[in-house]
Amino acid sequence: MGATPWGAIAQTVGGLFKAGVGLSQIKQGKKLVKAAGDQPLQQMPDEVNQNVTDAGIDAATGMPSEQYNRAMQNIQRNQLWAMRNAGSRRGGLMALPQLLAGSNDAMGDVDVASANMRLANRRYLYGAREKVAGWKDKLYTTNQLNPWLNKINYAQGLLGQGNQTLSSAFGDTAAGAIGIASAYGKKPGG
Repeated sequence: MGATPWGAIAQTVGGLFKAGVGLSQIKQGKKLVKAAGDQPLQQMPDEVNQNVTDAGIDAATGMPSEQYNRAMQNIQRNQLWAMRNAGSRRGGLMALPQLLAGSNDAMGDVDVASANMRLANRRYLYGAREKVAGWKDKLYTTNQLNPWLNKINYAQGLLGQGNQTLSSAFGDTAAGAIGIASAYGKKPGG
């Protein structure tokens, strides 16, 4: 500032005021660093958990029991019909091995269809669990990590700003003090 004592005093007082602002910013920044984390959390939708529960039930079963039982009844009816017809024909006993093989093949096909359905249901369960895992990751990022990072970044910025303000305040105070000293100090030849 100027060589007048009033200018130097004003600069010193301004520097001290800046120091107060800087200290206040640092204090607020430290307080915010400690208190980072009051945001309400979003909950995972119930439908996602219900899908996992239902997929778990489906994965433990194959073909629905009504469908499986109906297929077995149809196979048994066909066996009875074929055995009745075999008894009325000549050489009917010779047809029995063929009938038995056909019945066994049909029962095997039903069992294979049931096993394939069970595998498909397990794949569905794995997919449902993947969705839950994805939701958990998304919820963690949205509800915990990002808000915490935002608060920490703001608090760190405030700390940095406070340090800059404090540094500038020391410079202004020192310059003002030098101005006061030179205004009231001994002058050459005086």
